[in-house]
Amino acid sequence: MTGVVVFDHLILLFIAWELTSILSYFLITFNSETPEARRGGQHSFLITGLGGLSLLGGILLLGATEGVWTLTSALNVNLASTPAGAWIAGLIILGAITKSAQFPFHFWLPGAMSAPTPASAYLHSATMVKAGIYLLYRLWPMLETVDNVTWIVFSIGIVTFAWGSFISLLQLRLKGVLAGTTVAHLGLMTAMIAWPDLDMSAALFALVFHTPLIRRGLFLFSGVIEKMAGTNRIDLMSGLRNQSPFIFGIGLILAGASLGLPGTLAYYAKSLMDLPIMWKLAMTLGFLILGKAGLLVAVRPFLGTPSTKAAAAPGLTLMWIPPLILSLVSWLTVPLSHIIQTGHIAEASWDTKNLAFSIGSAFIAIALLRRWTPEWQRALNSGPWPQGANLFDRIWYAHLDFAKLIRDIVQSQSLAVHVLTVMSAFTVGVLGLITTTGMPALIAWPTSIPMDDVFVWLCLA
Repeated sequence: MTGVVVFDHLILLFIAWELTSILSYFLITFNSETPEARRGGQHSFLITGLGGLSLLGGILLLGATEGVWTLTSALNVNLASTPAGAWIAGLIILGAITKSAQFPFHFWLPGAMSAPTPASAYLHSATMVKAGIYLLYRLWPMLETVDNVTWIVFSIGIVTFAWGSFISLLQLRLKGVLAGTTVAHLGLMTAMIAWPDLDMSAALFALVFHTPLIRRGLFLFSGVIEKMAGTNRIDLMSGLRNQSPFIFGIGLILAGASLGLPGTLAYYAKSLMDLPIMWKLAMTLGFLILGKAGLLVAVRPFLGTPSTKAAAAPGLTLMWIPPLILSLVSWLTVPLSHIIQTGHIAEASWDTKNLAFSIGSAFIAIALLRRWTPEWQRALNSGPWPQGANLFDRIWYAHLDFAKLIRDIVQSQSLAVHVLTVMSAFTVGVLGLITTTGMPALIAWPTSIPMDDVFVWLCLA
């Protein structure tokens, strides 16, 4: 990841980009004895690998047509005046959205949560998935010069934000819920890069800083809850506050930061989104669902009557420290900034309209949580929702079946089939060459070579 951010040469950036995909595969398949880990690793590797090839194609096409091989030089390129500009933009954008789990390639990220919790907290929540966002933002001055790119990227981001918010409510596993919220935040960041007629840079940077703090905190906190409950299913957890009221308090702090209550970085990021009222309402609804998902992870397992009797695992007394630190950073950054230096943070933090939206959505999320039952969770999870992972599996296995069919034809044990295949390929190639370039001129055979010798050598051959 350091190479992706530091390297200016596009080929070096691509090498670092691919290394993250390869190393991520090893982390996802850490528990390789489980089918979920193997499937999640395969999806992650194939999708991000496809995106990597697309990115490489865009880089090579950019270098071949414009002679540009560095990020800094690419900022001055006007792709609208380049014949291959649309192809360059499309290939680079495809590489970015596959890396950052944008719709319709979002499904690899929930499957990647088979990795150990610390790896998921760092790699799949905070760093690697931001690589696509980073590349889009760095190359946006070049990409936006192509017609309709702004609306295409904006639409992809908004759809990803909406769908990620929705699927976060369908999950029964703790990390599955967090994967859905991560997809939603990534979609929102993508939309903010391409938001038509609005400069969302300040809000984007605030959200980029806030999201890793809370996502990592919630991921690490989910590991604590799993140790306490002995399961990773939300619908099987309840009453954990009796086991550790102190950890329940940490969950409340994380939930407040996830809801974007006044004083948190999330609230500051939302206050910087100077949107029309309809977009403001839509964003509030999305953040409401994301806040509800945060409550499901950080608060819901502690409510109700105890359903499990799992003892605290060894080392649990230290596992709560990282999520507590991350949550406090999210809460204290804005107030400390206000104390150290007055300015935009102070102005944004106490805007009346933003306060009303934030507090109102928090109350609604809490009210929904009180009515939320495990039966609702299981009913939503079993609904007839489209599963991107299953569709990808069908396409992938159909591709393998087609490859086996071609192999059986080409690698047949029949000599007649081999000769027919070679002659057919030769004939098609020659006819294609003649069709595109025309009939070649007659070859003037050299007269100095005796033709008898030629026939002898042909017979020997």
